[in-house]
Amino acid sequence: MKNLLSVILLVFLILLSGCNANGEDNESIDLNKVDTIYIHNGSVNVHLTITEDTNLEVYHGNYKLDVKQDISEIILNVKKSWYQFGPRVNLNKKFKIAIPKDFSGKVILEGGSSNITSDKLQATDLDIKTRSGDVTIEYDNFQSNLEVNTVSGNVDISLNNDSPNINLKVNTVSGNQMVAIPLDKINVQKEKRIEGTARDEIDNVHVETTSGNISIK
Repeated sequence: MKNLLSVILLVFLILLSGCNANGEDNESIDLNKVDTIYIHNGSVNVHLTITEDTNLEVYHGNYKLDVKQDISEIILNVKKSWYQFGPRVNLNKKFKIAIPKDFSGKVILEGGSSNITSDKLQATDLDIKTRSGDVTIEYDNFQSNLEVNTVSGNVDISLNNDSPNINLKVNTVSGNQMVAIPLDKINVQKEKRIEGTARDEIDNVHVETTSGNISIK
């Protein structure tokens, strides 16, 4: 009987441990004097959004997060947590990063087999590199720089700007491309490649895939 009670108590503690892993753990990082944010996400899906706060908010949930910081840059390394008691809760919860609305630096994101998504983004300078993951980026009103490079993933960009000031370069090897934004001048237009400019050419939009479709609208 005593052994049975011990087993029941142990099972209860394990379940409690798993239920506490609710995916709401977060870090708030001061960006004072920081001009570059590096995100190394491996095979973890990442969702980018904005915050009215001045700090970088990172919601890492059940994932392991390592933060390194010096005066001008921050490096975030995120990995899946393979060791945990109890059931995994909120397994589909994305690793979410909220970038301050007024941050004017550069965000560099490097991943492996992971999907990158966003909503109402306002990052000034965004550089995304993945091997086998889809990239879906939605801007509130594009006035920034964007570079996306993926090997085997689809790229879907929503600029939400009827008259962007852009220098556009789009290239895919074995995918399809669809560009639905106004261009004043088209320098190159082929089945798999298009280069053109609009208005003052202030902002860069460079997207390249090996075997993935590209949509920019």
